[in-house]
Amino acid sequence: MILHFWATWCPPCRAEFPKFAKFAATSAPGDPWVVVPLSIDDTAEPVGPYVAKLPGHFPVYWDAGGALANALGVSAVPTTIVLDKAGKVAWQSTGVADWSPAGVPSLVKSLSHE
Repeated sequence: MILHFWATWCPPCRAEFPKFAKFAATSAPGDPWVVVPLSIDDTAEPVGPYVAKLPGHFPVYWDAGGALANALGVSAVPTTIVLDKAGKVAWQSTGVADWSPAGVPSLVKSLSHE
């Protein structure tokens, strides 16, 4: 599972999110991962209009009050966390991640084979 914490008010998130969105939109049910984008915006209001401007369609979730982010120790956005099959943190990155095929997708594919 790929948890991606971001916010519409965060300049690095806004720069990264279109690349992440492209990856998320091309993920398919047969892939060995699930993509879960989690907005930590104060309200869910700005999230829908922001995501609607991007190509592709995928669900986006709102982490109301930052409950999940706090539980996982997320202290900055963007933050990407990859959970292994047992639900344990296998990899975590704070800051803009590499969503090219050789970046996070390659890492996730290698972890899914373990």
